[in-house]
Amino acid sequence: MLQTIFLYEWKLLLRNKMLITALLLFTAIACISVNKGVRYYNITKTEADTVRAGSKRAYAKLKLAFDTTDFSKPEEAKIEGVWMVDWTLWEYAIKQENPLSAISIGQNDIFPKIKRTRFATEIFSGEQDEFKNPEQLLTGNLDLCYFVLFLFPLLFIAISYNTASADKESGVQKLLATQGFGVKSITTARVVFKWLISMFPFFVAGTVSYFILHNDESFIASSFLEWMLIAALYAVFWLSLVLFIISLGFNSMINALTMVGLWLLLLVGIPGILNSWFQYKYPSNAQQQITRLRDEKSKLYDLPLQEQKAFFKSSFPGLVVDTVKVTDNDMKWYSVAMMELQKEQQVYNKIAENVTAQTAKEEQLFWINPIGGVMRAFTSVSGSSLQQQQDFERHLMRFKEERASYLIANHVSKKHFGKSEFAALPLYKPAPAQKQSISKYLLPIILLTVLLAAGTLFKNKKNSNNLD
Repeated sequence: MLQTIFLYEWKLLLRNKMLITALLLFTAIACISVNKGVRYYNITKTEADTVRAGSKRAYAKLKLAFDTTDFSKPEEAKIEGVWMVDWTLWEYAIKQENPLSAISIGQNDIFPKIKRTRFATEIFSGEQDEFKNPEQLLTGNLDLCYFVLFLFPLLFIAISYNTASADKESGVQKLLATQGFGVKSITTARVVFKWLISMFPFFVAGTVSYFILHNDESFIASSFLEWMLIAALYAVFWLSLVLFIISLGFNSMINALTMVGLWLLLLVGIPGILNSWFQYKYPSNAQQQITRLRDEKSKLYDLPLQEQKAFFKSSFPGLVVDTVKVTDNDMKWYSVAMMELQKEQQVYNKIAENVTAQTAKEEQLFWINPIGGVMRAFTSVSGSSLQQQQDFERHLMRFKEERASYLIANHVSKKHFGKSEFAALPLYKPAPAQKQSISKYLLPIILLTVLLAAGTLFKNKKNSNNLD
């Protein structure tokens, strides 16, 4: 039976030039979305490679300077200054590339992944004054994830909404009832075939993205498979939803309006309403805190000398300071540098705590915003979630404090910061990527899919006697 139905639908498809045109158009859009996402990824990767090469050249140049300097001339002492070393090193922290970010909505839309490791440079920058989340980004860049989430359901709805109602309205349903297979079974098989046809653009785009990305040195096949399974689960959800609505027996117009209305509700309405509520419930005061931080930092140098010395001793317990080399003014600047780093971390943690509370609430509300859970799963697998961005920035702040402590401690305790000290200078190393569990994000949509499938079976069984 299934083979007969699929063959019948295939012949109808070949005769429907408009449907073939639509499939080709959506396939082209899917491929364009892959191309745009990959191009965006390649641009950021090229930028990162350029920055790495520049950092290596700067390090080699500075290393040569220290290798050839014996501090026999007074002007040579300029090279060993704490801020001079920190500045001329020209090192950057680069968030680890993940090829799947080329096909996923994520924080790459708003957060740069390249930052200076210079301890005098704030972690905050203009575009990072406010934290955002994947649901607020909504469509983000045109990539494969956008196509799967927003466009695939529309294509499936367009070609399947009248699968049963058109037969009923044209009187074909009674003829189908005489075939001995059951009208509902035939309808389900036809919808499944149309679902597979609507998946064709995604299959093509997914294959294209695999062949483009699999040669990348950071590509992980298991992560790519996980990404595809999330997309497949999302597609099965729409299959179960469409089958359930069709099983209710509405006419074609009601089916179309109901399906499109649910698409708007799930992808636009619910996320939009929840984001408005989150902005009210968890108002962001990041800009005010950052402004207050900068005001406080500007006043640190005016603190009493004794207070600054006490802070310095608490930061470097047991350190013997070369009082001939280090003046009181130097001590004040070193204390100010460490104070600034400490306050910056405190402000960042306060902002992050507010965002963490909001993120936890968002996860609880995935039960009424299941598409938000799918978005979060995509970004987590792709290494571009908000949590992963914050992990990157926290690791960078800890490193900046480590670098500053090393430079200051060696400068104040030794006659010169020379070749051996420079050779032991801490250099930035990316933190190992943390694997995030995505099951909790997908549970709501899995449960909803199961309930819709059970509802369809129940409805079909209940009406089978009347329709067969």
